[in-house]
Amino acid sequence: ADVLGVLAAHLTIGETYFFRDKGMFTALANNILPPLLAARRAGDRRLRLWSAGCASGEEAYSLAITVHQAIPDWQNWQILLLATDINPRALAKARQGIYSRWSFRGVPDHILAAYFTPLGGDRWEVKPWMKQMVTFSPLNLAQDPFPAASTNTCDLDIIFCRHVLMYLAPEITGRILKNFAAALREGGWLLVSPAECSLIQADCFKSCAQPTAIPFQKISSTKAPSPIKPLTPAPIVASTLTRAPQPCQHNPDQSESQNLPLADQLHGRNGIQGQAPARSTVSKLSAPPLLAVPTGVIVEDREPEPAHEQQLPNEIDNAAAMAALARHYANLGRLEEANLWGARAIGQDCLNPHYYYLQASILLEQNRPEEASRLLKQALFLQNDFVLAHFSLGRLALEQQRLAEAIRHFNNTLSILNNFPEEEPVPAADGLTMGALRQMVLNIKNRLAAEPSPETQPWRQQNRSV
Repeated sequence: ADVLGVLAAHLTIGETYFFRDKGMFTALANNILPPLLAARRAGDRRLRLWSAGCASGEEAYSLAITVHQAIPDWQNWQILLLATDINPRALAKARQGIYSRWSFRGVPDHILAAYFTPLGGDRWEVKPWMKQMVTFSPLNLAQDPFPAASTNTCDLDIIFCRHVLMYLAPEITGRILKNFAAALREGGWLLVSPAECSLIQADCFKSCAQPTAIPFQKISSTKAPSPIKPLTPAPIVASTLTRAPQPCQHNPDQSESQNLPLADQLHGRNGIQGQAPARSTVSKLSAPPLLAVPTGVIVEDREPEPAHEQQLPNEIDNAAAMAALARHYANLGRLEEANLWGARAIGQDCLNPHYYYLQASILLEQNRPEEASRLLKQALFLQNDFVLAHFSLGRLALEQQRLAEAIRHFNNTLSILNNFPEEEPVPAADGLTMGALRQMVLNIKNRLAAEPSPETQPWRQQNRSV
């Protein structure tokens, strides 16, 4: 099986949300798009963007909103917004365009109302005209050839590729970066997550530090391919604009904040603060969760109601049913209820390490890493070879720059994985194999081995013998 495909299906946290990393979108709206659009307005009026690794679509639609706010007369432009991912389930959800309130945490309510239609039950759907702005397609960055006219991955102005490269082996990352450079027009932009900036060491990009982000620009030493006429989608026609909001036009019935630039709206500047979504326990856009998601958690918003949810709470006395409810509510972004049922599952069966792992995942969604770490360690106390708990503690420590601790957990992960056949499934990972997880840990190990830190010296020495 394709290792990256397996990892995408089982370890990618389809945990993403609209305008994740507000600093990056601020840089795009305030520093990158204005000069680019000014130069194009007098010429061919074309703009091509690519969300590479789009997951369930929130990033791609955030780009669509940003572009729409930046180009009031967008019906007169040729706009391509390509969004690709390796995970077919995530792409299906992206095309559907239906999200729970959890996906909108930190987004002002008037932006939500302007670009989405409420469906009831705390779900919202992307408006049809905005769906037409985005083309979703499957693409494996590590294996599929690009740039290519057949996939529209050429002659691009901007590429977003965030929270993808950090999981790949260095040689794969290097190849992808060279392909990104070939796919971009001269002076085009690559935007990655803050944690991935140190990975951009290709000689075809230069960093351009800005107040809110560090985007990378293609430098002139790499020749861009000749312009190729977009194949799809067709230019957006005027009829679709009639259903679109007019963000630059004053409406006295709406908040004054709508007349601010999008970046200012998202940051609540000039004394106007966008209202945070109800029930969100995270008041700011935070770092992504670090755990491999337990089966079914934070993957699909429209999961059917479990039959046992119809029962009264005091009628549910089965730990497995409680855990299923915890996963169900987590899928819907109702994390307080998920937390409640996860705690009840542990209370009902305090010797099951998988329930501690599930609860730790929910706590990380609530931005409570210390509590999550404690639960993961409890899971290991109950089952010291619980490989996903070791792996998740390693990722958590790595994100917090506790390198020595991260190395210790990753070494433990590899020690356990080496005792099993590569094709054997990892417990609690819904089919992910030991070999696929081992490859992912080795990729992280290779990254750490290159870190110029005393804490990584042991791994640098080990790496020479691997």
